[in-house]
Amino acid sequence: MVGEIAGIHGVRGGVWVNPRTDSPDRGRTLREVFLLRGDEERRARVESLEIVGGRWLVRFAGVASRDQAMELQGLLVGVVPTDSPALPAGAFYVRDLIGREVAAEDGRILGTLTAVTPTGSNDVYTISGPDGDLLFPALKELVLECPPSGRTMKVRIPPGLLEACLSGRR
Repeated sequence: MVGEIAGIHGVRGGVWVNPRTDSPDRGRTLREVFLLRGDEERRARVESLEIVGGRWLVRFAGVASRDQAMELQGLLVGVVPTDSPALPAGAFYVRDLIGREVAAEDGRILGTLTAVTPTGSNDVYTISGPDGDLLFPALKELVLECPPSGRTMKVRIPPGLLEACLSGRR
């Protein structure tokens, strides 16, 4: 995801988007995006995008009124994969991580990666498994394998993490 629609602007369908990307200037190159809410997904063409105070003021094709813009509030903005720039080795788009099976280095399946949360210092992965959700620090020394074309990520569990996160749930 590159942003989230956070509010409306004016009466002609403009919306404010809070960027969720390492390079907020990337908004300038957006021409077509996905608008997402849960399982709902639809494409939208960007008619105009202006960067104002770190946020994006966006007009989408077919959204011409305040009421239409209000229906977009809370939607996530995703990039069409073919418009995504190549990443350096070892870097991944969130969309390529979500849904991966996560296994400990001993082969034990922990669950499925369901969310990536940026925290400033490092991302945190939400791994949903049979015992509940595990919040896992996305650190290079803990993510052992994440092949670009694979569906399984191998991780090293720091001592005490599973016990601390999952105690009382069994």
